[in-house]
Amino acid sequence: MQSKEPEKTPTPAPTPTPAPVSAPAPTPKAELVESPSSSPVMSSSSGQDTVNQVLTILSRLTDYVGEFFVTYQKPLINVALVITALVAVYLTLAVLDAVNHIPLLGFILAPLFELVGIIYAAWFVWRYMLKASTRQELYKDISGLTSQVTGGQKADS
Repeated sequence: MQSKEPEKTPTPAPTPTPAPVSAPAPTPKAELVESPSSSPVMSSSSGQDTVNQVLTILSRLTDYVGEFFVTYQKPLINVALVITALVAVYLTLAVLDAVNHIPLLGFILAPLFELVGIIYAAWFVWRYMLKASTRQELYKDISGLTSQVTGGQKADS
């Protein structure tokens, strides 16, 4: 005895119906808009944000620069002093090189400059470096000069 089951016919899967195709959305047209500086600027909705950000940054630029100089005043002064010292050394060496390249003066003055330098170095060591008391005096003089140059307290001279 065979039992017969009714045959099931497969039902086809529903096919997705394509969505109706719509036309692309129109892009906004550029229009003339008055900027805060009262000059017409070409802008669109996305460009207007960028223009506003740039104008805001530019209007606060002096504030940013002022805050930067107030915050970093001492380091900027130190950098300026170092650069000035380097330029002074460069110019001094350039002048000495120019003098050394003058035929007669270079022959006469080069040994004279070396002699003066050696004599001054010997005098400096004799005057300031041999005794502890004179080294303290030199330290006080340098500290006073440093405070005068950097704007610290005034030295009593």
